[in-house]
Amino acid sequence: MLTNRANGPLAWAFIAESWDDLVAAYPSNSIARMLTGTRSLDTRPVAEAVHAFVASHEIPHGGKQIVQHLEKQRVSLSLRERESARLTERLTSG
Repeated sequence: MLTNRANGPLAWAFIAESWDDLVAAYPSNSIARMLTGTRSLDTRPVAEAVHAFVASHEIPHGGKQIVQHLEKQRVSLSLRERESARLTERLTSG
């Protein structure tokens, strides 16, 4: 659900709000995999919320994997911010 363009931010909100329950319900080595889809959350407010959340919550396993997720998210965000207007113009011009 995190990778869904329309519902990704809602899925992220659910994960953030339910974090303690999710961490208690799933093995600690699966938490980093749960966050894989965050790389697709490429709007600035959501990306900043993800980064702040990860910085303020201990994730016991998968530190390198989390860093890679956040790096891919930064790349996606940069691409979106840099190319969005140009691509929209190109696709909508006759």
